[in-house]
Amino acid sequence: RRLAAISRGADTIRQLCYQLNDISAEIPVELASCDIRSLLRECIDLIRSEARTKSIRIVAAGFPKCAVRVKVDRRWIGYSVQCLLRNAIESIESKSFDRPPKKVDRQIVVSLEGALDTAGPVSVNVRDTGVGIAERNRDRIFQPLFSTKKRRETGGLGLFSVQRIMLQHGGSVSFESNAGHGATFKLT
Repeated sequence: RRLAAISRGADTIRQLCYQLNDISAEIPVELASCDIRSLLRECIDLIRSEARTKSIRIVAAGFPKCAVRVKVDRRWIGYSVQCLLRNAIESIESKSFDRPPKKVDRQIVVSLEGALDTAGPVSVNVRDTGVGIAERNRDRIFQPLFSTKKRRETGGLGLFSVQRIMLQHGGSVSFESNAGHGATFKLT
């Protein structure tokens, strides 16, 4: 069952990457009712084993017991959350510690806030304990082809794509960061 979920996730990401290949193309969004809580758990499950191999914990915090219905394209929002989780892992990996790190030093927290029991806006927060975002990079992180990584495996399209996806949904992506103390990205 887990292998089937990973395979589905890989197929979805492959399809989305083909569609993102053309930076100027509009992202096709198919809105449908979705339990965002369930989608977040799927995203966390897909990334969790990668995080574990790097001694990083992913925590789902404050999720309500009941479904939280939102109208989104679950493929694109799932892709966006996975992108933020992978960026958080890389940020934590980049951080050096002057003492042996504790569990809370190597952690990603995914949380929900907003109108969880009504039809109002809902935000997904992804907070990490990584290196944070340097002041000089804050105005550029959503630009296409911009990357702070030494290995440019993603080509600098991750956050640019997330921003485009959120705009196509009529939403936004924002962040708060203190260099050296992690970052929090918010999808609304």
